[in-house]
Amino acid sequence: MVRRLIVRRRRDQRGVVLVEFAIIVPLVVLLAFGIIEFGTVYNNEIAVRQGVREAARAGTVANWGNTTSCNLHGSTGASTDIQELMCTAKNRVGLSSSSLYVMVSFDSSYTLGQGLIVCVQAPIHSATGLFAPLLNGNFYKTKVEMSIEKTTGTETGGSEDVSGISGSWSWCTGSNPSP
Repeated sequence: MVRRLIVRRRRDQRGVVLVEFAIIVPLVVLLAFGIIEFGTVYNNEIAVRQGVREAARAGTVANWGNTTSCNLHGSTGASTDIQELMCTAKNRVGLSSSSLYVMVSFDSSYTLGQGLIVCVQAPIHSATGLFAPLLNGNFYKTKVEMSIEKTTGTETGGSEDVSGISGSWSWCTGSNPSP
């Protein structure tokens, strides 16, 4: 009788272990994919921020870049130098240039001591697909403003058309940095 009771308890415990396993495994998988997703999004955010910072620094010393062929999405009002700076920003960010949108503007004019503003936005995509409802439709948005140290003539700003991604440039405005 005692032996039957011991065998029965072991079988019952196996069922409990199976139920615990069925509850814990999805939580662990969700946690692991969440860590992967967060790491990817955070890494891309840092890449965007650093790339824009490097491009803005290059623009403040009139080192525009050397190419205008980088998937510009209808750059409106941009001179060749500004288009080169936009391509420099896309290249420095390191993400797919077809998904990056760049805007370059000035506080008031292209003169020494005024602010050069470089803004980039890119859509966020879920790497694993598990968090797509939370991430897709949001954007990385980064703005860097630095004082112009060297000029090469007269420049005007320019931006890419963001109507295809339901975005706008309203968040990218100047604030007169101190030199």
